[in-house]
Amino acid sequence: MAKNIDFIIKTIENEEEVLNLLLDDFQKKDFYSASQKQIQLGYYTDAIGILRVLNKYDEAITLAREKGLEGDALKLELEYLKKLEKSNQYNKAGYLANQLGFETKAIKNFNLGSRV
Repeated sequence: MAKNIDFIIKTIENEEEVLNLLLDDFQKKDFYSASQKQIQLGYYTDAIGILRVLNKYDEAITLAREKGLEGDALKLELEYLKKLEKSNQYNKAGYLANQLGFETKAIKNFNLGSRV
């Protein structure tokens, strides 16, 4: 029983330390590092939100899928596809559209990409 209590106390101390480091990251505006600490603490949705704002869509999508947040992953993929198209990154958009099963959209993006 004492070992369990020691483990719980150690876990709480570790989480408190990570939370303090997380606060430091936010104060320093090191948002990527903050997102990694949020992942460590299990705040996956918050971490995904930060990665999205930082335009780290690949990492955000991967994290969402790993944590079983399929709806979030799909929403991120569709948002990313629109961003790629708006920024004339047609080849990347074509690959993503193809991966999502949007064959016509993929072909359109590949055609536009070959003209740029």
